[in-house]
Amino acid sequence: MNESEYVVSDIDIRDFSGYDGPYYRFLGGQVPDFNNGEEFQEVTLSGRLYKNKGIIGDAIFLTTEPTTIVSDIFLDSDHQGTTPGSEGPEYVGDWTLLVHGIEEYWAMYVRGDMEMYGLAYALPGDGSRTATFTPTIGVAGAYQLYEWHGNLTDESPEFQEASNAPYEIRHANGVARGTIDQTQDRGQWNYLGTYNFSTGTNGYIRLSNNADGIVLADAFKLIYDPDGGEVDTTPPNSPRNL
Repeated sequence: MNESEYVVSDIDIRDFSGYDGPYYRFLGGQVPDFNNGEEFQEVTLSGRLYKNKGIIGDAIFLTTEPTTIVSDIFLDSDHQGTTPGSEGPEYVGDWTLLVHGIEEYWAMYVRGDMEMYGLAYALPGDGSRTATFTPTIGVAGAYQLYEWHGNLTDESPEFQEASNAPYEIRHANGVARGTIDQTQDRGQWNYLGTYNFSTGTNGYIRLSNNADGIVLADAFKLIYDPDGGEVDTTPPNSPRNL
């Protein structure tokens, strides 16, 4: 597999038809050191031949004026499904990660031998079992926060989901708390509110098992909302692979 690097500069692209520079890197929420919003000077891109099927390689997206672009941040029950730049959840106490016996979960893909799981659960208790989801925020501001939970297919009484799964949201202005009825609204994004988050990893969403049933730790999503406008509550399809 041959791989090579190529340096592309603003001087190089000035000769292209349609040049409309100067151009800018966008100011992005992910990898902010690279997506820094500065005027474009040069970049090193790499490419390679992939299994004799074609050439794949890097690319850079440039804008004609300073622009902020923040991708949605997904926080999954494992690191594999979590947005690059953010870490997977931190589990305290006994949580079980599942591949089988679940439905309507959110996951990019499920394969136990690769540590790719559908969701995690904890038995009800005193709140000592926690699952903490920490987004890495590259652009500070308001974010719409959504929660997703699937369900367990085991019908035995001890495997009934909680109707009052407690959550705690640490945001730039303090802490918000509430409960989620995980017996309802399965398999969709459920809106928890819009909160301000600072740059870095100071904010988090934490679930605990101080509940009346099984607490599911499945997924959270943050959508950058610079204008604080209308909230789109239409749930998208889950990108799970069954």
